[in-house]
Amino acid sequence: MANSNKVNKTRIFNILLYPDNIEHLEVIYKLRNLYKCVGICHDKDVYEDDVFNDDLTIKHKKGDTKKKHWHFVVQFDNPRYASGVAKELEIDERFVEPTKYFTSSKQYLLHWGYPDKYQYETSELVGILAPKLIKQLTELTEESQIQTLVTFIDNSERLSMRQLYDFAIANGCFPTYRRCYTMLNDFIFCHNDMRNY
Repeated sequence: MANSNKVNKTRIFNILLYPDNIEHLEVIYKLRNLYKCVGICHDKDVYEDDVFNDDLTIKHKKGDTKKKHWHFVVQFDNPRYASGVAKELEIDERFVEPTKYFTSSKQYLLHWGYPDKYQYETSELVGILAPKLIKQLTELTEESQIQTLVTFIDNSERLSMRQLYDFAIANGCFPTYRRCYTMLNDFIFCHNDMRNY
C-alpha cells in the first residue's frame, strides 16, 4: 500500500465538491479564495446514459441534469499524497484525485475537447489561478492547440474537417488548424476509419 501511495504523490490534484454537502461549503470557499487553484461550478452537466439502481430500476435517465458540483484543480508547491490533501481540507479522500496532467485537467473544467458535454465559459472560472488560466486558454501555444484539437478528435464520434474547423475557431486553435491541416486531416481519417470497426 505504501508503494502505491508514493506513485500518487504529486503537486497537482483534481478535487470534486458538492455545494449541497454542508461540509463542502467551507472547502469551496477556502479553495476559491486561499489556495493556488482554479475551479468552476458545473450546473449544466447531463447524464450521457441511463444510470440504474441495484434493483435495475432507473436512477437517472439519459439527458437528466446532474447534481450541481464544483471541480477544482489545485497546485501545491511541494508534492503531496492525496490522503494528506484530504486531511488538510477535511474531506473524504474519494473527492481528491492526484494528477500529472495540469493542462488536460484545466481544460476539463470548461469541457474543452469534449464535444458532447456542455461547454462552460471562461468567465465562470474562479480562484487565484483563474486569470492565468484564462490567459493561457485564449493565447494557446501551438503545442497546446494541437493537444486541444487531438483531444477533441479522440473524444468525438465520426468527425469532419468542417466540425474540427468550427471547434478550432471557437477554441482559439485556428492558427494551428491552418498550419497542420494535412496532419489533422490524416488523424480524422484514421479516427473515422477506426470507428467503422
